[in-house]
Amino acid sequence: MRDGRLVRERLPSYPGDGPKDYEVPLYVHDVKKNESRVVSFEEARSFRLNTADKSPDGFWIGKESGTRHSRMSILLGRGRSGRKMNVVLEGEYPNYFSFQSLGWIEEPIRP
Repeated sequence: MRDGRLVRERLPSYPGDGPKDYEVPLYVHDVKKNESRVVSFEEARSFRLNTADKSPDGFWIGKESGTRHSRMSILLGRGRSGRKMNVVLEGEYPNYFSFQSLGWIEEPIRP
């Protein structure tokens, strides 16, 4: 992230790493519908992001640990309560443990 915009950076590779040109899937979550969709890097760059832990209107994103019988949940909350986000991670290496919120969309960037 640089000045509220997503920036593509190449990570260093180490012996034993996976594929070198792996693209990390990016998602946009609709809070009202509780639905996520995959977006391209180019579409994600068109958003101005606020990287604060909470949205301007008080929402937060967190994780709830799973058990032997259930996987980790990603939560969306406001105030002290949260609900499970309907997020289906895609890509070659889907992993709820590495889920990371990049920010809150403030507005599309105009050319």
